[in-house]
Amino acid sequence: MSLLLVLLVVCGSYSVTTAEWLPSGSVVINEVMWMGTGASSSDEWLELYNTSDLEIDLTGWGVYEAAGSELIEPLGGLIAAHSYYLVERTDDNTVSDVPASQPPTSWGGYGLSNDGEHLVLLDADGNIIDEVIASSGWFTGDGSEKRSMERIDPNDSGSLSSNWCTNDGVTINGLDANGDKILGTPKIQNSCY
Repeated sequence: MSLLLVLLVVCGSYSVTTAEWLPSGSVVINEVMWMGTGASSSDEWLELYNTSDLEIDLTGWGVYEAAGSELIEPLGGLIAAHSYYLVERTDDNTVSDVPASQPPTSWGGYGLSNDGEHLVLLDADGNIIDEVIASSGWFTGDGSEKRSMERIDPNDSGSLSSNWCTNDGVTINGLDANGDKILGTPKIQNSCY
């Protein structure tokens, strides 16, 4: 680690923005509500988690589908060290009592396929920071019961099916647009962590 980075971290006045300071896995795709909520199948959301000890500026970053070829959500703003970042589709009522970390969009006019996706998190320089290769089918999650797909260990690969679980239905957070409980953990620790 360079002396400059050490000094900036100690002083607490630095947000990391470039890949030269960020190893792959610094921010991960931590949870995916690929099927939507009980209120609407369009009410999809995903959560990022900062595994590092640094605040990271997500300006210019993006979450992509199809192995990085289709942008579903441009990102912006800061994610604090060891914190969560909630990305909601359509509007901020998707998780009605937990605010999105940025203004929601329509995700390019389409949602996540219930048959699976290859999701990629790219930084502003186009470097792959994390990916979930689930194009042949989501690893976990329950479409009929509307239970989210949760990462077990944020420091292990997001493309290992064994590193994901279905929300346990006990450790939950948030309400959907109808005020019903969400079987997921937006902005809190996953049920299977």
